Amino acid sequence: MRYRMAVIASVVLMQGCATQQPQRSTFRLSDFRSSTLKELPYDSPPQTIYRIDDHRFVTLERYRDCNHGESYYNDT
Repeated sequence: MRYRMAVIASVVLMQGCATQQPQRSTFRLSDFRSSTLKELPYDSPPQTIYRIDDHRFVTLERYRDCNHGESYYNDT
């Protein structure tokens, strides 16, 4: 009886450690690959990531972070 109560109590307490899945994720790349939307939905300002000289530079645009975005070579 004592063992059974300990098992039941430990099972009940372990339920608090279980993680709950989020209702909807905010970003999945597969959503954009399979849909008609071909541009990432980020409206972020262009950031210069490499400057060659005063007139040539590389910018990162439409980015979520440093790994997800588009880079462009600019020659003005």
